[in-house]
Amino acid sequence: MPDRDGTSIEQLTEVAQLHARTGVYTRSLQIQLVLDAVGWTAREDLERLVLVEPSAGDGGFLVEAAKRLVESLSSKGGRPTRDILRDRIRAWEFFPDAASAARGKLIEVLTEAGLTRRDAQSVVEAWVNTSDFLESDLPPMSADVVVGNPPYLRWSLLPAGKRAAYEAILPADVVRGDLLLPFLEKGIDALKIGGRLGFIVSDRWQHAAYASRWRTRMLPQIDILERVELAPKDTFDQPVDAYVERLVVKRRAATPSGKTSSTSARLFDSSFDIRVGPALGCTPAYVLHPDELHAVEHELLRPWVDGKEVSEEGIAWKGRHIITLYDEEGRLRDLGQFPRAMGRLEAYRDRLEQRAITIRGAKPWWRPIDRLSPEPWSRRKLLIPELSKIPRVAMDTSGAIPSHGVYAVFSEDDKALDSLYAILRDGGLAKALQGNAPKVKGGYVRCYEAILRRLRL
Repeated sequence: MPDRDGTSIEQLTEVAQLHARTGVYTRSLQIQLVLDAVGWTAREDLERLVLVEPSAGDGGFLVEAAKRLVESLSSKGGRPTRDILRDRIRAWEFFPDAASAARGKLIEVLTEAGLTRRDAQSVVEAWVNTSDFLESDLPPMSADVVVGNPPYLRWSLLPAGKRAAYEAILPADVVRGDLLLPFLEKGIDALKIGGRLGFIVSDRWQHAAYASRWRTRMLPQIDILERVELAPKDTFDQPVDAYVERLVVKRRAATPSGKTSSTSARLFDSSFDIRVGPALGCTPAYVLHPDELHAVEHELLRPWVDGKEVSEEGIAWKGRHIITLYDEEGRLRDLGQFPRAMGRLEAYRDRLEQRAITIRGAKPWWRPIDRLSPEPWSRRKLLIPELSKIPRVAMDTSGAIPSHGVYAVFSEDDKALDSLYAILRDGGLAKALQGNAPKVKGGYVRCYEAILRRLRL
């Protein structure tokens, strides 16, 4: 769930404060669609299934799940009882007031279904834990279904004590970037083989550089059944500024060797590093046309390409350059040493200061959203536009930095990169994507890292 406002929280130490930042709840329709997608419906036999909700809030998902559970039992000729119900749902909510609200709503559902108030309270106490899901002892492969709207918050904004606690118990490749990755990690880990996870999430997990290692490790363990872009105003109970999707995945069976059951080789295996071009937040401020290059110090400029310049024949570069505001070591430059670049950015100051990243406290006001350094883009790479009517790929050896709408594929092994290019060029990518990549409005094929990782020979 998105971080909803711009209040500074560098010293967050209280659970209530953390909840105030992440307590954005899901509208009823989206809850129903998630539960439908994972198969938690009254038509199914839910008597022996287990549903996990890692961030229950005030009970939105739980109430709908409990109603469907009761209806399923009744439709099969059974009667909801304390003993049948108590092991069907497990939920966590670390904010006591929200957990209490969720319990109250669930007790009403169960008493209306015929349980005594005492039995209903007993069941609900077993269902809802007032504690942190990420620190729980939930056994791996113990759930048939995992659903929810997990909290979204940048890792750096977590309270220091909470951050240290997570880093001590979670895999190293999830304790970075944002709070969503740990919830995805533990949620998938909780699934039985064939189990399904349905989350309302920010879409950054599938393209952000900080999630690259996690994607490499986890994507072979799951099948992505559904990724549906959502409008925030139709999804949440309050305004948020985020790119949101409904994500549904299924846990795969594994062979004894630990590989997935498919016998064909992956085109983009773990030896390839896939990154999306850096997000800027105001492209005209940072990207210069050929007749503007004199306006910025030459040492800050690098070639820049967008998806339209990537063709099967190569890179049809238009001569545009981008200002690199970080040095080769990834350190933000001192623009006091570059007066022409500062003058350029000052001309766009009003627009740059209105970006969400700046409103939320990012400094200085002229920095781009992502770390814009010449590295690693200077390396040899394949470029693939995210959206195209005819998917295409090109080899870049110029060190160009791609736009945020282009994916770059790197390898330490030049021969491996050449071999992959030989497979994908001349229509090979379009053929590989058939049946694997979604089409969006206008007939465009959407291609992102999660899809590339699934492609097989």
